[in-house]
Amino acid sequence: MGAAVADALGLNRRPSAIFQQFWKDYGFVEVDDGFTGSVQSMFNIPENRRAAQGFWQKKFTANMQQKAGTIGTPDIGSAIPLVYDPEVLDILRKDAPLVARVPYVGYEGQTVRVHNITAREKPIGFISEADSYNLLGKGKKFSLTPFDVNMEIYADVVAVGDFAERASAGTFALRDTAIGARIAEHAQYKEQAFLYGDPTQGLIDGSPGDTNTYTGAAKYFTDAGNVVDKTAFSASGERPHVRDIRNELTKLWQTRAVSPADTEVWVSHTMFGILEDEMEVKAIVDQNERSVNYGFEVLTISGVPVIRSHNIREHTWTDTATTPKTYTVGSEGDVFIQNRRAMRFAALAPLFMLPLARQGFADEIALGEYGTYIDRAKGQFGRYLKGYPVT
Repeated sequence: MGAAVADALGLNRRPSAIFQQFWKDYGFVEVDDGFTGSVQSMFNIPENRRAAQGFWQKKFTANMQQKAGTIGTPDIGSAIPLVYDPEVLDILRKDAPLVARVPYVGYEGQTVRVHNITAREKPIGFISEADSYNLLGKGKKFSLTPFDVNMEIYADVVAVGDFAERASAGTFALRDTAIGARIAEHAQYKEQAFLYGDPTQGLIDGSPGDTNTYTGAAKYFTDAGNVVDKTAFSASGERPHVRDIRNELTKLWQTRAVSPADTEVWVSHTMFGILEDEMEVKAIVDQNERSVNYGFEVLTISGVPVIRSHNIREHTWTDTATTPKTYTVGSEGDVFIQNRRAMRFAALAPLFMLPLARQGFADEIALGEYGTYIDRAKGQFGRYLKGYPVT
């Protein structure tokens, strides 16, 4: 962890203390290989959503009454974990729908240890009653190949004026405030990193190609040899894209024993439209509303949901080093076959806001997050279908 950034965000404390403050104090405990349950699952319970309404506003008002000290001596104890407000999750769901589908979990530590079962001995199998009398010493083994994933820091700063403070405390929705705008921007960067993050690009611009970003899905699949080049794909015959994606799903399920129930397909809006057209969209007329709807709201292939996002597209980031580096990646024709059981976003400190300093008639507030995207299968339970030609 960079010492300067960690100091500015108040993260230079024992991981156990940070985990206690951000997770255990809100009822989360480790339940799965060191991970907590997900924030999304907590808010699937209507009572929890109702109880958390207005969470950020109440905490924000209380903190602003105390005011922050000077930059360099922030009080991490006054940090507000924004992920426990349904308004924040609503911004994620609408602005970054793919981020919203990845379980957001806690993990106590700066490095996540992931345990992979890479081999299993065959079972004893069917035996006679006589053989069943003595099973001692016949235990079967499995092989673990653990790997470590370092957590990375996301940081941003927003200046909140006195008027904005008073107004946002009781009148404006979070989305309409300066803080809400920065949360939305965080959601965009996070989704781009989930898809295309690659620290080996070596940029120094804070982008998904920065040395401090986390590894995204495209990189996981590429390193695992599970990227399929579709740039030469010929869209001929009946429903070519639907059939080709269906065939890729079938091959994955057959060769990797992946459950269809755990699978989903991520595409761009452009590709979603192509799939709609191939599935013969029909207009639906609602005479009561005097309206016509053309297009699907929900689309599945072999029962697998197809999720769309505008962040599946070409991105270009260039840093400002003496010898600038450029990272260009992605296409509207990219298709990601993902496994919900493999994906996690694990955080020691979930997305939070922290007062930094008073500047004139405004307060400077940091947004921070300390976590990482993880594919627990290291790209083996999905596919990156790279670059279908789209027009």
